[in-house]
Amino acid sequence: TIIAELGAAGDGADRLDQAGLMVSVDDGKAILEEPLAGTQFFTEFQGFDFYGDAPVEIAVVQTEAERMPKEVFYIPALLLLAVVVLFQRRRQTVPAF
Repeated sequence: TIIAELGAAGDGADRLDQAGLMVSVDDGKAILEEPLAGTQFFTEFQGFDFYGDAPVEIAVVQTEAERMPKEVFYIPALLLLAVVVLFQRRRQTVPAF
């Protein structure tokens, strides 16, 4: 598994070229060519055998999901807590505070 930060959004092929990654498509598979010396991925991909019988292929591409901030989910919980407090205060004979 390799994490590749490709910069700002745009055309995928251009972003790969700017990062120094050469990808070719053969029989529906994305085959990765060996990165050129001096690119940011040259040392990171040293462990892969680009010249073996089985080509290095891109199996999965994952991107960060666009999600709401996690703090948004506190709002319904706080509203529920306020409703419970209101109902319990009506049942109270001697106020606690």
